[in-house]
Amino acid sequence: MTGTETNTNRPGTEAVLARDVRKGDVVLAATMRTATGQLAILEHSDPYVADPQADKPNCQCPGHEALTADERAKPLVVLYDGEIWDFACDVVPADEYVIVKKRDEQADDLPKLTPTKRNGGTFEYNGRTVYVYPQPGAPSKWRVTANGKVLAAMCATRDEAVRRAIRVLDGDTTALTGWALLARALTL
Repeated sequence: MTGTETNTNRPGTEAVLARDVRKGDVVLAATMRTATGQLAILEHSDPYVADPQADKPNCQCPGHEALTADERAKPLVVLYDGEIWDFACDVVPADEYVIVKKRDEQADDLPKLTPTKRNGGTFEYNGRTVYVYPQPGAPSKWRVTANGKVLAAMCATRDEAVRRAIRVLDGDTTALTGWALLARALTL
């Protein structure tokens, strides 16, 4: 089975082995084999930006504590180690599939993004810190905020979201999509 054979019903996503996840990929879901051998997808309530690292065998976080004896006997990879799940690692057997949205290669004409564990990254623009992250509830899309205001929402690519946000920050309110306007109204 390869990632291209798995229908995740999400454009732009694929199933990859945990050992093949790259730094910057957005991890959307874990998988597990059912008793019938089918691959079940377990959605993450908080998708995260992967930062793969070698396993930490002596770690006593809830993520490691939840491993079965069979899983501990396999090679493991830590895809995330941070604050999302009360500092529990997302430790996965290296040969198990996870569902990811591959990292976007950043266009040269955009501000340099500083990756963060919680979101897709931040950048400084006209004295403001701007946050770029997967869209809550639709993690294959992108959202951008600054000073608690939504600048772009439900964008197909990270670069599109950043470009729209920069236009809004430069005063072009026509760059606000219906989704961004709705998100702003809901945060009043």
